[in-house]
This record gives sequence, C-alpha cells and structure tokens, in this order.
Amino acid sequence: MKLRKLNIDTIINKQGDKKVLFIFPHPDDETLATGALIWSLVNKKDYEVHVISTTAGEKGDEVIKTTEEKLAVIRRLEYGKAMAKLGVKHHSVWNFADGGMKNQKSNIKNQISKYLEANAIDLVVTYERTGLYCHPDHVVLSKIMYELNLETGIKVLYNTLPMHVVYKIKDHMVGLELESYTINEPAEYHFLHIPGIIRKYLASKVYKSQKFNHSGPLWLGLIFTKGEYYTLQYESKSVSQ
Repeated sequence: MKLRKLNIDTIINKQGDKKVLFIFPHPDDETLATGALIWSLVNKKDYEVHVISTTAGEKGDEVIKTTEEKLAVIRRLEYGKAMAKLGVKHHSVWNFADGGMKNQKSNIKNQISKYLEANAIDLVVTYERTGLYCHPDHVVLSKIMYELNLETGIKVLYNTLPMHVVYKIKDHMVGLELESYTINEPAEYHFLHIPGIIRKYLASKVYKSQKFNHSGPLWLGLIFTKGEYYTLQYESKSVSQ
C-alpha cells in the first residue's frame, strides 16, 4: 500500500478557480467522512466548495423517535449548522428518499449530471464503492459517480479507510459488520492530515440526532483515524456475499 499526501491541485490539474462538489446520501456523512478536506478547501484560495446531501436522512431515528417528516426537518437544521461551522456557502439537501436511493438511481444520476454541468464542477468527492460500511444508499451513490466518471470524464475522489483504521474505529461506525466486510486495499491512498480536527469535531457535534454522538467519544474516533484517506480507484473494495 502506497501512501501519499493529498494534493487536490494536482488531481484537478487546472489553473485558476476550481470547483469541488462533496456529495453524500445523508446529513452528517459529509462531515464525518470529509469534514477536514471541506474545511481545508473552503479556506484555500481559488476554490469554490459545494456540498450536497441527496436525502434528508429521515429514517435515521437511532436517537430521536419521531415522525419521518419531523426528523427530516431536524436533520436539515443540523446540516445547515454543520455547513456554517465548516464555512460552506453552497450547500443543499435534496428530496430523495432515505433508504430508497437504489430505486431512484436514474433520477438521482440525472439530477447530479445537471448539477455538475450547471455549476462547472471540476472534482466530485464521495464514498468509495462499499460506502465504508455497506449502507445501500452509500453504495448506490458511489456507483452513480463511478458511472458518471466513465460517461463524462468528471474526476472523482473516493473517501475511504484502510482496514487497520476500520478496526480501530469500528465502534463508531453504525451498522458495520466486520464479518461480512472484506477489503482489497487500493494500491495507493491519498492522505490528508487533520490540522483542523477541532473544526471537524465541532461540525460533527451539531448532529445531535445521530447515534455516533452517543456511542462513545467522537473525538477519540477522529484521533484514531489520524486524518482522512482518499483514493482515485473505484474498483478497490469488495463486499462478501
């Protein structure tokens, strides 16, 4: 496994203004997975950062037991607060159904494609092919971006974790079943050290409706990762059936 320092300038390979879209299925995914990179690019000259959650996360009721309609409102508010903590100006929550993205794949793909073109996006950041812990919404969104990469040439950077890190933070990854999770590690990881770990932590903590805030010290999980890992390789992980 080769580990190199993440250099977005090299990946985009473009002079002048650069536009990066972070797109994830549920409010909080973007911060827990890529909060440090978001914060880094927001504060970097010549970068315009966009962040999208494709659903309102209305089925994520691990902590708050209420109607899906009310939970969607709560999670949208939390998302807005997290974006403020990270300094993101261009952000939105779409209205696709939480837990049902597989059945809406064509419509989601079409809406993403239009957004990429309308906003002249240079790079998209999303989950790697297993979605870190095999959530079906995570997996289908990663697949969509892989397909768009092949069809349009849009550059995609996949957020991932080496297996040794997965074992360290497994208690913070809701729904992860290691016995059903296998990995063929990418030949090369791009690593971002988290100098802004406090900012990522503060943004993550606004998601009070979600279980990771109640399952153990969030700061401990962030420290164990030591940073954020990315790969340009989609075909790097597999899930045993």
